[in-house]
Amino acid sequence: MNSTHTHAPFPRAAAVLLAAAAFASAGALIAERPSAKRPSVAPPTAAEHEAAVAWCRIRTLRQEIGLTSHNLAAMACTQGQAEAALSSLVSWYNTNREALATRRAGLARARWELSDALQTIHIGPRDEALIARVPRRG
Repeated sequence: MNSTHTHAPFPRAAAVLLAAAAFASAGALIAERPSAKRPSVAPPTAAEHEAAVAWCRIRTLRQEIGLTSHNLAAMACTQGQAEAALSSLVSWYNTNREALATRRAGLARARWELSDALQTIHIGPRDEALIARVPRRG
């Protein structure tokens, strides 16, 4: 061994055993804690589930249209103005929920069809009719 080391050499096998013992001890301590037991939680009701889904969809819509907290602050909105804008968004969403879902489903279907057509073009035999259906950029 090189004499320039300031500490005693520690074999790799001993380090691995020490780490394994530490993890085993930590795992045993965690398992013994009374708070480690999970409390029984009832599944969400249909109304709670629907509210959570609506909240996620509104959050996504808010990001898509640029009504994030950062953008509202950049527009110099006061707290009241921001609350009014978000309240209007929630009201609009509640009124147009079904139409928005239908349009998003149509958009998803169109994206899937485009992806499927591109995959067929790149992998399958050349089909001029299929190539003509793919939208051109520019």
